[in-house]
Amino acid sequence: METDNTVAPAMGLGHLLTHQAGLAPDRPAITFEDVTLTRAELDSAANRAARLLAAHGVGQDDLVAIVLPNGPQHYIASFAVWKLGATPMPLSAKLPDLELRAVIELAKPKLIVGPSAERLAGWQVLTH
Repeated sequence: METDNTVAPAMGLGHLLTHQAGLAPDRPAITFEDVTLTRAELDSAANRAARLLAAHGVGQDDLVAIVLPNGPQHYIASFAVWKLGATPMPLSAKLPDLELRAVIELAKPKLIVGPSAERLAGWQVLTH
């Protein structure tokens, strides 16, 4: 197995992805089922998602709930949040509505990514 022994300077995870994509853009970053994203593809998708999150008011130190099933979109959303200096709060997309609402009420995230807006009426939800 080939490894990248380059030591990255201290940086957040969002910027670390950009750094790694610059070193080896075509290396696989994630594989889920039959989908593989390279470092460059993941970084590009996360940048697009970060711009969308920023347009919805997400910024430094905000909490963003991510309610997506396991897969590439979950990683893209998490890296997008990190790129903005915000904190992702992953929640299972399989939570029953009542439990999901209870967790959201306690955490009070700036934005929720993933579920249908009907599941969380009254909250700012960005559907994927």
